[in-house]
Amino acid sequence: MPVVEFQPPGIRVEVREGTTVLEAAQLVAGQVVRWGIRPSCGGQGRCGQCRVRIGAGRVSGADEDELELLARWRSGLGYRLACRARVLGDVTVELDRLCGGDRLQVAGAGADRVALEPVVRQVEFRLTPPQVGQREGEADRLAAAVGSQMGGCRELAGGATAGESWPPDVRCDTVVLRSLADALPDWGYRGWAVVRGGEIVALHRKPTPLLGLAVDLGTTKVAGYLVDLGTGEILHAAARLNPQIAYGEDVVSRLGYAAAAPENYRRIREAIVEGLNDLARELCGRMGREATEIQEAVVCGNTAMHHLFLGLGVSQLARAPYVPALTGPLEVKARDLGMYLAPGAYVYLMPCVAGYVGGDHVAVLLSTGLREQQGVALAIDVGTNTEIALARDGVVTSCSCASGPAFEGGHVSRGMRALAGAIDRVWLQGEEVRFSVVGGGEPVGFCGAGLIDVLAVLLKKGIMDESGRLNRGQPGVVEGPGGLEFRLGGIALTQQDIRQLQLAKAAVRSGIEGLLRTTGTGVEEVRVVYLAGAFGTGIDPESAMATGMFPRLPPERFVRAGNAAGMGAYLALVSQGKRREAASLARSVRYVELLTLPGYQDLFLSCLSFPG
Repeated sequence: MPVVEFQPPGIRVEVREGTTVLEAAQLVAGQVVRWGIRPSCGGQGRCGQCRVRIGAGRVSGADEDELELLARWRSGLGYRLACRARVLGDVTVELDRLCGGDRLQVAGAGADRVALEPVVRQVEFRLTPPQVGQREGEADRLAAAVGSQMGGCRELAGGATAGESWPPDVRCDTVVLRSLADALPDWGYRGWAVVRGGEIVALHRKPTPLLGLAVDLGTTKVAGYLVDLGTGEILHAAARLNPQIAYGEDVVSRLGYAAAAPENYRRIREAIVEGLNDLARELCGRMGREATEIQEAVVCGNTAMHHLFLGLGVSQLARAPYVPALTGPLEVKARDLGMYLAPGAYVYLMPCVAGYVGGDHVAVLLSTGLREQQGVALAIDVGTNTEIALARDGVVTSCSCASGPAFEGGHVSRGMRALAGAIDRVWLQGEEVRFSVVGGGEPVGFCGAGLIDVLAVLLKKGIMDESGRLNRGQPGVVEGPGGLEFRLGGIALTQQDIRQLQLAKAAVRSGIEGLLRTTGTGVEEVRVVYLAGAFGTGIDPESAMATGMFPRLPPERFVRAGNAAGMGAYLALVSQGKRREAASLARSVRYVELLTLPGYQDLFLSCLSFPG
């Protein structure tokens, strides 16, 4: 069988002849995706964002459609689309080294507003050695000893005859149960039990700081926080790209891939489980600890990511009426999900609201305290799927907008994430258009914040009119292969790119306007707007208002909330009260399906134009 070797990581995989390079990459998605194979079209050959260079070996030839896409991206000799190139023999694939430095948001607000009340606690136990004629098992005596320390049953701790308290109030996880025969004698029948509710989920010889893991499972990125559950301190935080990107940049592409075949579903689910295990090992490794010391985890994600992680049916999420298999909070043994945490550790899944408003949205509401805000407050988490919430008089109304991947670089010819080489800021200095590049050096594309900035500048200088049309003869406007385009630092923004951005910004603005109309709220009543997520943190509100993506408000009313979803997961990790609040929020949110609003199509069309 042919061998495909991916460089620079040096990963090799055997495949059948005729397999595409993308399919080969998907077999090792968790290791390869961070190096640049990220098709926003799900491998349909439409986006051109899975470009690789064939260093050596035999692959199938390129057809006219592929050559056109490669020309649009001005790709050099030897470049191919991974989804179009089929392996005909051993192949070496050179990946884009620029894709290793993504700026992925991990910081967020809200961590300072919580009283510690973790779901796990550490309890000391002391047992007498077993006696001849003793009836009670070691697990029964351990449960009684732990229960006595917690104010529960007492009779069996020293081997006494079972009394009214039988059976004990505390039980042992089955994996912990299997370790008792060796552990208790070695430890002199003394130690420390980690207890979750009424269940012993781990045993330690000596007291040890309890570790917890909070995860924001995003469509694009995964952010993790390692937490000391005794103090609430975030010990380390890290983020990486979601390895499922190898199967599609957006939710719909991934749902389609998973629903196509059971084997596809297995692969895409294993990719994220492997990614989370790697993230846990990385975070614990920084402390000289093991991931198996993590006693509790909380995961939040949109409904599709939530279902794919759990292995729930997803076909219904891709078709109307988009009904989820589950919306309530869920607690699952980590080992049942394939995660290698403490022996009896649980993973708590944040509750969802609807098919396209998931646990990550509930986490944003939790961390921003939106429901408790005075006056009218908005929270906007812009992404491939944008969630918007409006709080008024303690009532939260939410909607979801299909904004697409344009703000994250998808469907834009020179779009990219906020990584080395991305134009992330564009502004006017006098009459001159200036820009900055992530990491310095020569630009290779635009990230989302830079795209919004450049649109605002084009409008201000009259290079683009209110319909989004580039004006011939204006500075920087040239004739490109597909028509007019604007060049900045040698990087082209095409007329088609502008149309994609118009659709994305209209989706967001129409969602905001839809909520304002539904709640009878005037835009002037909005006192604060929380901008969540990596895009929300990087975007300039002035540019967003100039393009009409956001309504015109005083700039000081916009608050960057950072990774608010990640902070919401953190709050649920360290506080049982916050879990109850999350469940209450999910039940009480008024969900608005925008497509059912009277006049929504006209509203969306009106939002396509740029302000005069």
